[in-house]
Amino acid sequence: MKNEILDANRVVNRREDLQAVHWTAKTAAKSFESVKKPPARELEKENYNKAGNSRSKLNAIQYSFGKPNRYQLLEEKPLPFAAQTATRYDTCYSRDYFRFLMHKEQDSLILVDNFSKQKEVDVPNRLIIVDWLLEVQQTCDLSLNAWFLSMLLIDKYLAKHLISLNKFIKICYTSLLLSSKCEDAKAKSLDAAIIMKLAGDSLETDELFELEKELLDENMFKIGFVHLDAYMDKLMPIIQSNRNKRIFEMMCVMTVYYRQLCSHRCSHVVYSLLEILKHCDGSLIDRNGDFSNAQEYLGMAIVDKLECSEVTKKLGKMLLLVQMNSFEGLQKKYPVEVSNVRALLSAAQAGSVYS
Repeated sequence: MKNEILDANRVVNRREDLQAVHWTAKTAAKSFESVKKPPARELEKENYNKAGNSRSKLNAIQYSFGKPNRYQLLEEKPLPFAAQTATRYDTCYSRDYFRFLMHKEQDSLILVDNFSKQKEVDVPNRLIIVDWLLEVQQTCDLSLNAWFLSMLLIDKYLAKHLISLNKFIKICYTSLLLSSKCEDAKAKSLDAAIIMKLAGDSLETDELFELEKELLDENMFKIGFVHLDAYMDKLMPIIQSNRNKRIFEMMCVMTVYYRQLCSHRCSHVVYSLLEILKHCDGSLIDRNGDFSNAQEYLGMAIVDKLECSEVTKKLGKMLLLVQMNSFEGLQKKYPVEVSNVRALLSAAQAGSVYS
């Protein structure tokens, strides 16, 4: 019985093979274009009829000809609700970038400060150097990034070493050269020859290189510090008005004039600056919404409110310092905004910012 079944299967298989060979020979004799193919619709109907009540029948119904696909490609990917309510500058990396800056800015703090023990270098001498370096930044077309870094290197050196006034001036020249090398792509023309020309006979080339090596050793060759310029680059696109941008930039520059702010984190200083500008009168700035959006974008949950209140008081003293002194470099860079700073101080003191 088994042999008969096997013989019958062999006969059926051989017959199917002969039919396949006959169809192949018949088709090969014709050209490729003359061979007619059944349309896709007829093939789907044939598959559907042969499927019966099976799983393939469901698949044939699902992928039938002419039925639209379940997953359609849209022109723009729909955003979640949280992304729709956020600002257009808030990307998926913004929060991580701010957290990285707040973690990195710990290296820029000056916690142990021996500046009060200096015998020859005092606060007026430092203010003269700050204002003079700001003039050099405008003359040599340097970026504010290089100016912030040069002043940070000077303050870090003054916090650890008791130096003479002559060496203090030499450290200023060296920090300017070092910061222009590391932070400014346009400062290729600011080389050692220009620094020697600015210094005159008070500095020699070998001494300049030795001081540069000393500054690098002092910071363990890690001079990629985070300062206010890093936050300014991220917050400036949110501020729409050019007038508000100039005022915010000037306020950030003025923080360097007041040395007591070096012990506070840059994120809290920026947050407090935005808080002051947010409470200003409409005659001083174009609109307060720019600073409110920038402050919200910076993040309120990761900011210490107690430290911000202390920073705000020091910013009030900083505004008094600028009002009582006429800094030439600051007035040359911001000739119109300096008068607004005086009105800004009166408006801030009259309000509830310092209360």
